[in-house]
Amino acid sequence: METEKEIFRDLWTLLKTYNDPPTINDPGCEEFWYNAGKDLTDIVGNKWHNHPLAMKLGLALFVYIEDKNKGGADGVLQEQ
Repeated sequence: METEKEIFRDLWTLLKTYNDPPTINDPGCEEFWYNAGKDLTDIVGNKWHNHPLAMKLGLALFVYIEDKNKGGADGVLQEQ
């Protein structure tokens, strides 16, 4: 049970850090997603060794943040 609590705590911290994504095509968008992906990989893969709960919550969290990101634009990445 303690493992599950720690996984939730780690992913909550990740959500707190990346809760306000820049809209698509903002100057900081690419860096935001690079850092978010790296941090998610560190938590799910490195710390929790792909624990099933960490993997499912991590994916759900990323999809949620991505949906928030798309809500601020037309949802289509533009060629730069």
